[in-house]
Amino acid sequence: MDRQELEQEIESATLALAATPNAEQALCNLSFLLLLAERTDEAQQYAEKAARLYPKHPTPHTLLGRCLASREQYTDAIACFEKALAIEPNNANVLYDLSDAQQSLGLDRQAMEVLRSAILVSPHPRAMVRLAALELVYGDLENAERLCRRALRKEPGFAYGHIVMGRVLTEQFKAEEADTHWDQAEQLDPKSIRLRIEKATALTATGEFEKAVEQLRIAIEINPNQGAAYLAYSFAKRIKEDDLPLVHQMESLISGSAISAEDRLFLLYALGKAYDNLGAYQDAIAKFDEANALKIRELRIPPFDRDAFKAQVEAKIKLFTPALFRASKDVATDAALPIAVVGMMRSGTTLAEQMLTGHSQIGGAGEQFFWADYDGEIFDYGRQLFDPNKIQARAREYVRRLTSIAPGYPNVIDKNPANIQLVGGIHLALPNMHFIHTRRHAVDTAFSIWMTPMTTSAPFVCDRSNIVFAHKQLMRLMDHWREVIDPTRFKEIRYEDLVATPEPSMRGLLGFCDLEWEEACIHPESNKRLVKTPSWWQARQPIHKSSTDRWKLYEPWLGEFAELQGLF
Repeated sequence: MDRQELEQEIESATLALAATPNAEQALCNLSFLLLLAERTDEAQQYAEKAARLYPKHPTPHTLLGRCLASREQYTDAIACFEKALAIEPNNANVLYDLSDAQQSLGLDRQAMEVLRSAILVSPHPRAMVRLAALELVYGDLENAERLCRRALRKEPGFAYGHIVMGRVLTEQFKAEEADTHWDQAEQLDPKSIRLRIEKATALTATGEFEKAVEQLRIAIEINPNQGAAYLAYSFAKRIKEDDLPLVHQMESLISGSAISAEDRLFLLYALGKAYDNLGAYQDAIAKFDEANALKIRELRIPPFDRDAFKAQVEAKIKLFTPALFRASKDVATDAALPIAVVGMMRSGTTLAEQMLTGHSQIGGAGEQFFWADYDGEIFDYGRQLFDPNKIQARAREYVRRLTSIAPGYPNVIDKNPANIQLVGGIHLALPNMHFIHTRRHAVDTAFSIWMTPMTTSAPFVCDRSNIVFAHKQLMRLMDHWREVIDPTRFKEIRYEDLVATPEPSMRGLLGFCDLEWEEACIHPESNKRLVKTPSWWQARQPIHKSSTDRWKLYEPWLGEFAELQGLF
């Protein structure tokens, strides 16, 4: 309906509510119409009243969740959607709403599970494509392609379906077939910003940076008043003096008030990256500080529970001992295929992976969340117990997954930094697996976290003191892994050594993995595999030292990070 019709509907709904002020249907109908009209404050008032009067009915909670989500209060919105689903578990629309809110908070793994449930209830093509896009992010290109093909058979005119299929095929290096879907998407929606950004993302992942930048320039020309393209542009290249007009354009845009919190966040990170590249470090840190404050203030990042985090570390230290490993040999799986690259996020794991996968005998599986997904199923840290049958089954499943992602390789890398917390359980399951722990100067690591627009569920990343606390706890855990795991299966490498002396460092890592030397390992810029982390540009450059001791450029603004000086 057009605006005039909508206002007429609102007027009628208002009269109906006046006649029956506490009627659920009248309250919900008016709230729904006001939300359509973007009169969110009014819509929320009626939804809240309906939820108070009818707490055992799902619709009021759903509407209140939608009001909160429209205001980017995603944590509160999720609570409302979960209340609605507790009453009506198989409501596909509410499941879709919940997955939207979860994804907006960076809770992609949870969103994927909810979408799978929703598709079982109601296999809508648009939901399939959303799930395909998430599968793509987490490296399951085969399932992403299958979902896209299924969705496009049902709805061939769905432009976003062709966009995601274009990404899937591009990232499988099937450029010719991908182009047919990019072209179809452009015909269906010629002015789509999303098309340009997604295409640029795919091109960046495959190392085609110039083509990616061109797509982003087009996106900015189509709509210069949005943040996503500027952010992607700033991370697809090194910003130079000839980019200053674009920097001024971003500053002008951010100084206005007519942009969303999300666009403002994108622009703050883009400007921070630009000023860092240009050597304007005070301006850069100001933008990064503002970006992290905005994340906490507007996006309602869940609080970081330091006590719970510390308790988890202590429970793992207590459970995983040499005695446990000796006594549990019968639960182990003897496969030696996996290699885990772990470490604090932004500690050099991507570079190590990119160099190692240059070897002809090493494939890459990207960042797998397998063990994080099943850790709670296998281990009861409170009671210091684990299920040996489940650990065996999951170990075999894990090896099958890595083999399917990188078929034909005798070794496959799982480069998920978060596995730093799960080393003990993985080693229990796969004692022949090799672990490579990358370490980087702690202040450089902390600043890199602070400056990177990561999609992560780690709740400590937006607060300096929390980053310091988490870093110290994780290094404490790594000290434990170093003590209890056989040194033939656990090796550390300093990022600074990797870039300063790449050949001897890589010879050491390859020897640790029982592999012969190959020259390609010290030329990561020639490795054409996908890179799907915020380090995608840096990982495709020749090895350089410019990221070592970068914290000294920001020494006047160390703040709480000063506690990490001298730590590695």
